[in-house]
Amino acid sequence: MTNKLRLAFDGIPRIVHAWVIGARLTPTDGSPSWETTDIVLVLHPPVRRESLATEIEALQEELEAIGWRAEPRRNWIFADASFRPREQIATQIYSGSIG
Repeated sequence: MTNKLRLAFDGIPRIVHAWVIGARLTPTDGSPSWETTDIVLVLHPPVRRESLATEIEALQEELEAIGWRAEPRRNWIFADASFRPREQIATQIYSGSIG
């Protein structure tokens, strides 16, 4: 799947980096814990506040075409160049260029 994602990201010049992050979440109320898997996309230019919903919707439509759909425990996260992952939960899967 990561190769398919990389190829898709190559077709979206705005994506300059992508990271897979995972976490195990444990509620304090004793409910069962669960895991999440997200892909953080570092965008250039970043999403603009004034057109946030429109831009994210368009990006999600493009990304869903590659087979990674957002689900309750699997999401896209859109970030700008200030994103710094914690190494213990993140693996970089793509690095493009700002062009």
